[in-house]
Amino acid sequence: MTQTGAPEMAGFCSETALVNGIRLHYWLGGKPNGKPVLLWHGFLGTAYGWYKVMPLLAEAGYAVLAPDMRGYGDSGKPSGTKGYGPSPCGRVSYAGQADRVR
Repeated sequence: MTQTGAPEMAGFCSETALVNGIRLHYWLGGKPNGKPVLLWHGFLGTAYGWYKVMPLLAEAGYAVLAPDMRGYGDSGKPSGTKGYGPSPCGRVSYAGQADRVR
């Protein structure tokens, strides 16, 4: 088990980052200098939902990033409803994780 409670995934690390005051959990793996792929989960899902796809993309040479959106999985769950739409969530995730994939 990882520090967040998610099952281990070979070749991937489960990490968190504090972005604009929000803790975001993500899976990172694959070829560090490969083309980046962002895997965005759906409503009521988590990044772990991509567990079958992530290793295949890594084997193909991609740098893979799969975040848990704000309010989902092991990411922070701020109170209230403001900031939970797709645009704010995307900006927060991109701001905190884009440099890690490069």
